Amino acid sequence: MHATRGRRGSGHFVGEPGARRADFGCRTRQRLYLRLGHAADRSADRHLRARIERCLRNLQHILETAGSSLDRICMVHVYASGDHYRTINEVYARFFPADPPARTFVPVGDWPLEFDIEIECVALA
Repeated sequence: MHATRGRRGSGHFVGEPGARRADFGCRTRQRLYLRLGHAADRSADRHLRARIERCLRNLQHILETAGSSLDRICMVHVYASGDHYRTINEVYARFFPADPPARTFVPVGDWPLEFDIEIECVALA
């Protein structure tokens, strides 16, 4: 994990070495803006619950590596293909058992990407 200067000095890129800026996000003095946590491609892991859990664990790992945590998330946006609302809620509740952050759930139609869930969040640094 590394941080480099963002465009126009507005923040620091947070991500793995060699990752593109859009893969993860940006860190300012007070906040982390992350677009990550998408699960592995469907062929590698066919079980929906496992893909959702992997997605949230990836998010947790990046937050902790950047010096934050799940407890410091202010807002979450979940994008998912298919009718997965109930299953996502069940797994999500295990990661946020009390006082979950504000959340927007966006069901999307079939998209041309190799994953079927993506999470964006804003967290305090």
